[in-house]
Parts: sequence; C-alpha cells; structure tokens
Amino acid sequence: MLLRLFFAISAVFSVLLPIFIEHIWPWIPVILVGSFAALTALGVIFLFIASLFCYTKKPIEKDNAFCRLLGYHTMDCIIAACNAYPHGEGLEKVPDEPFVLVCNHQSQLDPMVAFVLLKGRQLGFISKKENMRIPIVGPISQKIGFLPLDRDNPLRAMRTIHFGAKMIKEMGFSMGIYPEGTRSRSGELLEFKTGAFVMAKRAGVPLVVSAISGTKDATRRYPRPTHVNFRVLEVIPAEDVKAMTAEELAEKSREIIAAAL
Repeated sequence: MLLRLFFAISAVFSVLLPIFIEHIWPWIPVILVGSFAALTALGVIFLFIASLFCYTKKPIEKDNAFCRLLGYHTMDCIIAACNAYPHGEGLEKVPDEPFVLVCNHQSQLDPMVAFVLLKGRQLGFISKKENMRIPIVGPISQKIGFLPLDRDNPLRAMRTIHFGAKMIKEMGFSMGIYPEGTRSRSGELLEFKTGAFVMAKRAGVPLVVSAISGTKDATRRYPRPTHVNFRVLEVIPAEDVKAMTAEELAEKSREIIAAAL
C-alpha cells in the first residue's frame, strides 16, 4: 500500500507542477522518478533507523504495537515491490481465539502475504534463523513474535516449537508455521513434519489449514503484475486437535491442502 501510494503521489506531483511552473513538461519523467526515489529513500531510512530499536537477542515477553505496525508496512512494501496483489479467501473462518496456522510453502513472500491479510491479528511465524539476519526485516520480525528456527539442530528446533506454544498460551499470540520445512522448488507438496501440530496440541488451540498460490510467480515475473491467492481451507477445532495425534493432524492437513492445490 505505501509503495503504491508513493507512485500515486509522484504521479500527481509531476502532473500538477507544470501548472505552476512553465516549460517544465520535458522534465516530467525526471520529476516523476526523482520524487518517487526520494520518498522511497526516506521510507527506507526511517525503517532502518526504527529497526535498530527493534533489535533484540532475548525472546519477547509481549507484543509491541509500534513494531507490529512497522512490520505490516515493511512487508506490504516488499509485496508491492514484487508487483504482487494478494487476495484473501475464507478469512472469515479464522477464529477470534489464538490458533496455529499451517500452509504450503512456495516463496519467502508467503508469511508476508498472510501477515498483511490477517492484519489486526497478533500473528507470529516460525522462520528459519537465517531470515532474522536480513536488515530491517529481521529485527522487526523478531520484535513482533517471529521465532528463529535452527533446522540443523533438532533439539533447538523443538525448543522453538515449545516456546511458540508458550507464546500462544501465555501471551495470546497466534503462530504460523510451514510444515513442509522448506520451500517447494518444484511446486509439489512436500511431506509434512510434525512440529506445527505438536505446537498446536501443546497450546490447545485450533488449527487453521490454508493454501497459497502465486507467490512463486511473483518473484519471477517482475514487473508483470501477479495475483497471489491465500485461502483458509478448514479450521480443525481445538477439541479435535487434542484428540488426534500429531501424525494424524499432519496427514489430515496435508490431504486438505493437496486437494485444494
């Protein structure tokens, strides 16, 4: 939204300026590009400075509304920069109570799209630790409940899953996790790991099963506009989550997503 707003402001500025200044028409392209570049640079500088105050090595103890707003606008700008247009379907199915969100994984845009479409929800994600080293995005993400996952260390990975369950139970967070464990390069659905379902069972919350499409194309087709579809397919109630094993939940969720894709 912000990036597209910058485009609109730049366009209006370049059109109105000739009304007040004669002989400016040949400079319209320069004005358009320059005003957009200046606004974008100011936005990036602001986000960078703000992210310095978000940097932390300690687990968060509560949600930070200011950082969450920064996170929303940062991810929204990244989505816009990829010329992607996210659409949500079935969002009304998402429960008001905390939940665990599972989805197929195509691109690094996946959690950003879900985060933006579920704006207003106290949503965090389990993300590989390397993502937390990305300037601006990494520090802000950690401050709003994104947890780094060490995929090379099963013990640390399970500790992260358990801490995610604690955040859900004690801090009111909802957590998203991609049970494939990594992005699917081929587009085919990979086998599901059980960590997401262990977290849902430990937290005692519903499981929101969703599917996403289009994000893989969005990172390949720039500047061609790409429509990204995020669909909430089914919500497995907390009672059913408690009654089923993690393996059964993984199998059922995979079947639901595979059928939708």
